[in-house]
Amino acid sequence: MSSTARITDTGRKGDLRIGFGFERQPPRGEAEACMYLYAVRSPRQVACIPIRQMWMFDTRTEADRDKAGEYKALEHARTVAKAVYDTQNPSEMDVHRCLNAIEDFMTDLKNMPPPSTWRNPETLEQALTAKGYDMVNMPTAGRIIH
Repeated sequence: MSSTARITDTGRKGDLRIGFGFERQPPRGEAEACMYLYAVRSPRQVACIPIRQMWMFDTRTEADRDKAGEYKALEHARTVAKAVYDTQNPSEMDVHRCLNAIEDFMTDLKNMPPPSTWRNPETLEQALTAKGYDMVNMPTAGRIIH
């Protein structure tokens, strides 16, 4: 699970529970906001979906449909349902429930505050300095990042 922040159980969709947290994702190893889904009937099987993969679950436009008119996101939701329900053949209802849960809580994931380690101005400054940014204190304008 998350080594950066605690997972908070924040939502429900049928028998699914949705939580949010931060996880270090390869290749850079930086903390990234993630959505966690698990089913009440199998709480040990947790699917972690990083924010950078949320585009795969988009169903807002016609471009998000395949030639048969099905959402392309259903195939990705099927993968999540297999993990969450611990079965190779999840029901269509389970697949759609996973997709609906991801869509319903996508905005909450987007609006998550940064990890607690980034809420401290000194920690942010250290991280930016490590990436090569210079912090300049301006007497009238405050801080400027170059």
